[in-house]
Amino acid sequence: MAGSDGGNEPPAWGVVGKVTCAAWIRRSAGGANRLLVVYGRADTASSPPILDLFAFDARACTLASEPLLRVAMGEDEDDAPRAIAVHPDGDEFVCATAKGCRGSRDGDCCVVDVQSMQVSHLIKKVHLGSPISSIEFCPTERIVISTSHQWGAEVTKLDVPADWRVWQIWLLLLSFFVASAVAFYTFFKHTTLL
Repeated sequence: MAGSDGGNEPPAWGVVGKVTCAAWIRRSAGGANRLLVVYGRADTASSPPILDLFAFDARACTLASEPLLRVAMGEDEDDAPRAIAVHPDGDEFVCATAKGCRGSRDGDCCVVDVQSMQVSHLIKKVHLGSPISSIEFCPTERIVISTSHQWGAEVTKLDVPADWRVWQIWLLLLSFFVASAVAFYTFFKHTTLL
């Protein structure tokens, strides 16, 4: 996936395609919620299928005129996004295409990190031989439910690890320290020194 967010010259997109799917993203930053919108767009003669990430002004009820980020999804019409679902924490979203992430027609989809717009997890062969028609995150877990016309609904648990928080790292280090202290005490209590 190539984006226009790097330090290099952004690609010439031309006329972008029609919106094929969209989703809201609610991000918490410093106690305030920030609303974003992600659009999946079809390809045109001058533009590949793309994902656009827009800022949303809730007071004016308008999208920003230019996307914050634009990412190419592939080269042909089967790479166009068909369904998008955003995780409730707003850090990731899942994008399904007709072709899938690896060029198959097996209902593949991918999890994308919102900040970096990088694929963090691939979900392969969820709907064998059939494109995904809808997808949605579970409100409390890292689980998605997807549907296709041929296979119906499928529930998939994501293997994407949750981000470590600072307190979790300190707790883990404290646990290792306490375990080491107990092992040290036990070792010296039950050994005799000459």
